[in-house]
Order: sequence, then C-alpha cells, then structure tokens
Amino acid sequence: METQLKMHRGKPRRVILLVGQTYRTVSSSVLVTEKIAGSYRTESPSGWVQEIRCVWQYPDGHIEWDFSTGGHWKEGV
Repeated sequence: METQLKMHRGKPRRVILLVGQTYRTVSSSVLVTEKIAGSYRTESPSGWVQEIRCVWQYPDGHIEWDFSTGGHWKEGV
C-alpha cells in the first residue's frame, strides 16, 4: 500500500524544514524541534525523538527521510 501512496503523491523534492513546524508522514507526524548541522531533531506524538537527514517532501505535503540517528523515547514517556 505504501508504494501506491508514493505513486499517487508525485515526485518528491529535497526540502529545508522549519523549526517549530509539524510535518505529516505516511503513518503519523513529526514536530521539528531543532536544526543540528545537516539534520533535524524531531519528536513524534508518541514521544519518539530522532535526528532525521536527507528530507524529501511530496506535493501533498508528506515528508520522508533517507535515514535517522539517535532515536530514543523522550524522558517521562
């Protein structure tokens, strides 16, 4: 099903994210909390925190990234 979603969304483009902005993903959303030399620290509604790199945005607004590092649960979750 994800392949079908990608086909309908059109061709993605590399994008610069804005700190404080929430972006949709295929399965959820992420809030960009900080820009760190070539990556973005994000937090999902579940409390998962990670740094994402090489971000792509589709015409419908969804984002995806090539890889992430430092994934962990936010303290207190």
